Amino acid sequence: MDRFGLIREKKDIKYLILYTMSLLEQALSQDDIAECAMCDGGFGYFEFCDAFAELQRDGNLISTHSLPPLYQLSPDGRRAAQIFSKSLPSPVQAQARLAAAKMGARLRRDAVVRTSHETNADGTVRVKLGFMDGDDPVFAFELMVANTAQAVAYEENFRRHAEKIYDGILCVLTNDYKNEDEE
Repeated sequence: MDRFGLIREKKDIKYLILYTMSLLEQALSQDDIAECAMCDGGFGYFEFCDAFAELQRDGNLISTHSLPPLYQLSPDGRRAAQIFSKSLPSPVQAQARLAAAKMGARLRRDAVVRTSHETNADGTVRVKLGFMDGDDPVFAFELMVANTAQAVAYEENFRRHAEKIYDGILCVLTNDYKNEDEE
């Protein structure tokens, strides 16, 4: 398969991973890091995994020991990112900044959209959906549904379309029902 990107050598892949991670302050999953670092298109997932493993082994990346594991730059990794970022071509740096900005926006959104469900004693399921500001709900509601499959479907749909659902509910709540009540 032909590769069209500028980054092909393992050392450059490692530099790109470090640079990308230096743009995002929070710990990330390996898949999120891959999504950002593979912005150049010059290398594949297996080359990424090989470079990623070396960065871990060398102590440049550390795991938060969560499940699933999240990774962040070690102090040595942060210094290496500063030093080696200059060796990345400018177009690659620009692509990495764009990928990191998109990832950051997605992670911020995911952090405020919360969903959960629990089964009641009678077998029905309570679904909780909302936008949170830390632990405080900005907008939240609960629904009773018939089963877990329906609860999971509601959660997935809310996670994908939370803003549209929020806007729709606000439209319903702010609608002028006076004329309809008179009829």
